[in-house]
Amino acid sequence: MQIRPDIALQAVLKSLHDVVLPAVDADNKLAQEQAQLVVGLLTLVAQRLPLQFRYDVDELTRLLALARTLGLDSAAQDDVLRRAGAGPDEVVAAVGALRAAIGDHIDTLGQGDAAARAAVLAAAREQHLRERSWLSMQGWEVDPATVPAIETLIGPAR
Repeated sequence: MQIRPDIALQAVLKSLHDVVLPAVDADNKLAQEQAQLVVGLLTLVAQRLPLQFRYDVDELTRLLALARTLGLDSAAQDDVLRRAGAGPDEVVAAVGALRAAIGDHIDTLGQGDAAARAAVLAAAREQHLRERSWLSMQGWEVDPATVPAIETLIGPAR
């Protein structure tokens, strides 16, 4: 399963276009219309998802300016905006760069570097648990009670 929403949306849209829409009864105009609306909405979400954080930061910036004009206390929201620093696209790029660098480094590890191999395996176990937790609502887990909630595994909200 894919946990990146942008890639998952692409897969869902492909499935809808290639499999579901052709199977919808052509004589059922309401079903045809609703299927097209679903495709349209998912396409919009897929296109706008990369911009969502920037949109929210822009709205917060504009609302802070209005709050200042109105003389409202906005210290807490100013702090949130200050901490918003790097955008999601930068974080995803940094994750990708580190994954590549770590993967390249793993390729160079020798049999004698037990500590590095243990660290890689521990990190992989942690990541695997996070991914299982992220997808647990889909019902793949044999015993879902053994998988912690994702909110407990990903650290505090920033």
